[in-house]
Amino acid sequence: MREFWQADRAANPEKYKERALANTRKWIAENQDRVKEWYEANKDRIREKERADRAANPEKYRERARRQYEKMMADPEKRRKYNLKQRIRGHGFKKYKPELYAEQGMCCNLCGDLFDFFALHIEHKHPICRADEYPGDINEKANLHLLCPPCNYFKGTRTWDELLELTDEVTQWLNDRRSEMQTIPSR
Repeated sequence: MREFWQADRAANPEKYKERALANTRKWIAENQDRVKEWYEANKDRIREKERADRAANPEKYRERARRQYEKMMADPEKRRKYNLKQRIRGHGFKKYKPELYAEQGMCCNLCGDLFDFFALHIEHKHPICRADEYPGDINEKANLHLLCPPCNYFKGTRTWDELLELTDEVTQWLNDRRSEMQTIPSR
């Protein structure tokens, strides 16, 4: 009987491959927790194996990337988002940083604290992730200002107008931040 199965498997490898893949998918669906635990325990090993495979087979990965790109470009909505990201990705807005630094008086635009030129983040009042809602060029100077890192992280993906509507929350956050700054011992 064993010889029959071996001969059948040799004659019909696709049939057995599909069956094995179906069984694997079914097991993974039933054991999500175990799969996540295994992945977390072996994350570094998996990444190292992927890097080695990518280095050994660059053509395979180029072909995969090309197929994904073609699939994405076939969908009009995905193509529109991709083209928007490509247009935004240019960092031409960084040329405005010295002007903004002088205009804002070397201060963060939200908390008003003085900062070094390199410590301030150049920030979009209307965030890049919501560029399709913005009427003009997202990288124009009118849409840019400088914030210190904590204020920039606090603002997140809100627009400047949305942030200013939260006056109570912003005031509370600024007061908490100032009290934290006072408790930090000076050197």
